Amino acid sequence: MAFLLGLVLLLAGTALPGRAQDTTYDPSWYRPDRPHVKIAVASDGVYQVSGADLSALGVSISTINPSTLRLLKNGEEVPLWYEGTEGTLSSDDRFFFVGERNTGEDEVWAYRDRPEWQSSTYYSLYTDTTHYWLTWGGLQG
Repeated sequence: MAFLLGLVLLLAGTALPGRAQDTTYDPSWYRPDRPHVKIAVASDGVYQVSGADLSALGVSISTINPSTLRLLKNGEEVPLWYEGTEGTLSSDDRFFFVGERNTGEDEVWAYRDRPEWQSSTYYSLYTDTTHYWLTWGGLQG
């Protein structure tokens, strides 16, 4: 499986003057009091993440209640299929999700004034990688 999994620190960005901004984005999904793991996906497919994967990153999986796992993409929750024990996450437990690469569909905002200038909605002008955020410890996912 070709995907990158890593712990990161999410930093709030600031808008650059004169740049188009999507004003419909709601950053309230991010909870700084909860841990987050960033999962990078560069091709469409079904992805698997195990407790062992998280443990290898230094996450204390024995403190994770699997029912609180939540996966987010662009601030919206993505469905997970969980296989494992109830109560606490173990190294053999795993979850699956459908990951999608980044496409030009998300870049329509950049061509609001001139939609004919967008050369492709299939390929992104910026990156083919979509970032998913795994979090836990709050509401049930």
